[in-house]
Amino acid sequence: VCETLNGELSLQITYPVGGYLYASLVEGNILVSEVGYGERQAFRIQTITKHLKEIIVYATHIFYDLKDNLIADSYPQNKDGTDALKYILGHTQFEHHFLADSNISKVTTARIVRKNVVEALIGDEDNSFINRWGGEILRNNYAITMLEKRGTKSGMKIMYAKNLTGVEFKIDRTTI
Repeated sequence: VCETLNGELSLQITYPVGGYLYASLVEGNILVSEVGYGERQAFRIQTITKHLKEIIVYATHIFYDLKDNLIADSYPQNKDGTDALKYILGHTQFEHHFLADSNISKVTTARIVRKNVVEALIGDEDNSFINRWGGEILRNNYAITMLEKRGTKSGMKIMYAKNLTGVEFKIDRTTI
């Protein structure tokens, strides 16, 4: 599972060809997985790469189903975080099962025209929720929460050979 703050939340798995659930791994189906916090999360399969002995499945969080839902013209005025989220989710082209909440008390206004819901919430344009109200998104299946700040300061340190279970580095010097 890979998560970028206010960005991508995706899953990639490698599965053996002919395995017990092999026939169920089809584009559009849903996988459920641990993500390292909270309850297990739903991911929709986007692409499958087949090899001789295994397949590689790439899936995005169920939240990204909202990419196919358009907001034609929405104008949440003088709203705090919770009211703005509910207003945005209430003005979509198609009905959905997503719920929203926030602890952001900032009151402001935005104008959202011809955007999908994902762009309206975490897009980098001026009138997105993130740019107007701020905050950090926490996705929990069909529940969307915009928090002023995710996590807590507990004084915990991540240290090599103590509590670090893995790390991956990518060094790219192509532009040097």
